[in-house]
Amino acid sequence: MLFIFMCIVLFTSVIMLALYFFFFHNNFSDNDISWANFGSYFASITGLLAFTGVLYTAWQSDRKANKMELQVKTKDERDLFFKMLELYQKQINLVTSNPMASKETVSGNNAFKILIDEINSNIYIYAILEDITTNASETFNDDIEQDIYSKLKIKYKIVPPKDKATILKIEIEKKQNYSNFEIPIIDSSYKDLSNRIITKKIFSQNYAYIYKTMQYACDCVYKKYSFCLGQYFRSIYYLMEMIADSEESDTYFKIFRAQLSTRELCLLLYNAVSNQSSRKVVEYLVNHDIFNNIDSDEILIYKKMGNDVRVETFIKNILDEYLKEHKS
Repeated sequence: MLFIFMCIVLFTSVIMLALYFFFFHNNFSDNDISWANFGSYFASITGLLAFTGVLYTAWQSDRKANKMELQVKTKDERDLFFKMLELYQKQINLVTSNPMASKETVSGNNAFKILIDEINSNIYIYAILEDITTNASETFNDDIEQDIYSKLKIKYKIVPPKDKATILKIEIEKKQNYSNFEIPIIDSSYKDLSNRIITKKIFSQNYAYIYKTMQYACDCVYKKYSFCLGQYFRSIYYLMEMIADSEESDTYFKIFRAQLSTRELCLLLYNAVSNQSSRKVVEYLVNHDIFNNIDSDEILIYKKMGNDVRVETFIKNILDEYLKEHKS
């Protein structure tokens, strides 16, 4: 803008000089008044040029100040980013979990494997419990299935609905009792029954059901390990929030994404659809392609879908279910 203004001023000055010599092109005058008039006229031109020089100097100074301010801001942002990244990395080592049927405590990256295993176990349980609450006919494939249903109904005092209108109004929506379920009881018979139930839902690509199943499974694990998972997930959220507001957000998101292990990505996906998540968290994860390198083998329900759906499509549909339920 200033360059254009300077060009206009210079052009105007040349025109003014050209006009003067065009109209007063006689020989040099011996009259001092003529020289005085020329001096006054020329002074207006030099004054205009001098004013332009002052503007240019001020612009240069302002430009240098803005550049220095941007450099300081960029340095401060970079320092803050790496401090928060370091804080997040420390939180990884503070995440702990207990392997099923063991008093041993596992921490760090190894803990994520245990947490994912517990989430997957909860998925098996949810499938059966949800089916109990909607199985009005109480028809069973075999004695083992009937025995499992009977034990769970007694444990949780579940009364199957008499009609479909009462579905989703029972304990499965509240989750208070289910979150105390003892994971070690998950044996092959439970898994076989759960697999049959899940397969029926997946066959029709019922993403609302898959979303609810993943949400329940993660909520139960979060409740058990909230003392460490709360800090871990909050450190990630505040880091992403800081990155989103920075001048170099794309670069910082790439650096952050490179730090995430495949197990962390899986746990982040489960947490993204849990009741501890938010629209902002999901938008950060989606807009910056955080799940780009996720290991689909860690996602139990997706594995059961076979090769019919790409993992990117699966994740998008699951997160869309969350966003539909949590409209702003």
